[in-house]
Amino acid sequence: FDGRIEKVNLRPGAQVKEDTILLVLSNPDMELSANDFEWQIKQAEANYADLKVRLESQRLEQISTVSRAESEHTQAKLTRDRDEELAKLGLKPDLDLKLSVAKFNDAAKKFENEKKKVEILSESIEAQLASQRVQIEKLKATFELKRKQVEQLVVRAGSSGILQELSLQPGQRVTPGTVLAKVAQPWKLKAELKIPETQAKDILIGQTAQVD
Repeated sequence: FDGRIEKVNLRPGAQVKEDTILLVLSNPDMELSANDFEWQIKQAEANYADLKVRLESQRLEQISTVSRAESEHTQAKLTRDRDEELAKLGLKPDLDLKLSVAKFNDAAKKFENEKKKVEILSESIEAQLASQRVQIEKLKATFELKRKQVEQLVVRAGSSGILQELSLQPGQRVTPGTVLAKVAQPWKLKAELKIPETQAKDILIGQTAQVD
């Protein structure tokens, strides 16, 4: 990433381990972006908690409505049953019985509708909360990426060996693609020999070689 050299810890010739810090870069924009996403996550989590409370309140209100509808349904049923018995005995006009039956039917329909509303509301609540959770997870994933990028501003050796090259100075700006340092492992060497084509036919796999 683009950055400015803040600190150089070692110079060429030093022995390093995999986690040895070679130098430290700074990139205010990158750090600010990471902090911004961290606050966005906190805000999104606060919004999620607030939404959850509001939706749960709506659900409880609907459950209360169902309870009232159930009570009205029960009362209407008792009234209808009473009026039917009185009508059979000739003590209740047919019109009153019809009104009782109508009220019972209305109460029954209302009770069923309110119960369905609870089911629909529960599904809606879960969908809204799931959508909010997805947004939070997306923010967390982006923040994790930004956080790792900021961590990479602290440049480590990456492997054990000898620091061969590090010529950067504090205050110097670097751009993507800049070689920051080179670490070599002198105990892992490879010899590349150039053999004339006329002699290559005499080379055998496993042949002993001497290097001076």
